[in-house]
Amino acid sequence: MAWQLAPNVTFCIASGTVLFLDVGRDRYFALPDTLSPAFLTWLETAEVSDDSKGAIALLRAASIVRRVAQATSLEPVRISVPGRTLDEAARSSIGARSLAIWSRTRASYRRTRRHLRQGGLIGLIEAARTSRPASDDVRDPAAAAREFQRARGPRALEGDCLVSSFAMLDFLHRQGSDARAVFGVMVKPFHAHCWVQSETEILNDEVDHVRIFTPILVI
Repeated sequence: MAWQLAPNVTFCIASGTVLFLDVGRDRYFALPDTLSPAFLTWLETAEVSDDSKGAIALLRAASIVRRVAQATSLEPVRISVPGRTLDEAARSSIGARSLAIWSRTRASYRRTRRHLRQGGLIGLIEAARTSRPASDDVRDPAAAAREFQRARGPRALEGDCLVSSFAMLDFLHRQGSDARAVFGVMVKPFHAHCWVQSETEILNDEVDHVRIFTPILVI
C-alpha cells in the first residue's frame, strides 16, 4: 500500500515546516516540528522511521492523506515568483477611467464575492478555473491588469487579498487574458496571502512582499 494526498489538498515546505492546505475544508494543517524532518526524509528516500509513521498516522487522521494501491509521488507546490512588479506608474496612475472598464471591474468583484459566499473557497477556485480562457492566443495579462488597477485604484489589494486577487483574475479571464492566483504562507507567526502573477510579473503586489511567502497553491 502507498499514500497520496486527499483531493483538493496541497502542501509546501516553509522554513522547515511541512504545511498543508485543504481547500475542500478551507483549512491549513501543519506537521509538528518534531515530525517534519522525518516526514521530509521519508518523502525523499522512502526511509520509514517511527517518526515518519507518526507523521503519516497524524495526516491520515486529519484526512490529509489516504491509502492507495499504487505508489504515487507526493510533491510540494513549486512555482517561480517573477522578479518584476507591474510598473508602478501604470498601477498608480489615476488617469481617465473608462466607464466600461470601471463597470467590468465592479462586476468582477460582485461575481467573486458571490462565488465565495455561495461555494466557499473551493467554489471560488472552481469558478476561476472554469472562466480561464481556452485559447492559447490570449491577450497580454499586464495590459488587462493595468486597466483593472486604474479602474480600481492603487490600493486595490488592501483589505482582502483573496477577493481582490480573484476579482482581478475574473477580470483578466473575461478580457481574454490569463494569469495565476498564488496562495502563499509564512510560519512563526503563521500568515497566509494571495496574489496574481503572470510568467514575468507580479500583477497586484510587490515582489519584495510576496517573496516572504512560500507558494502552497497555484490556480
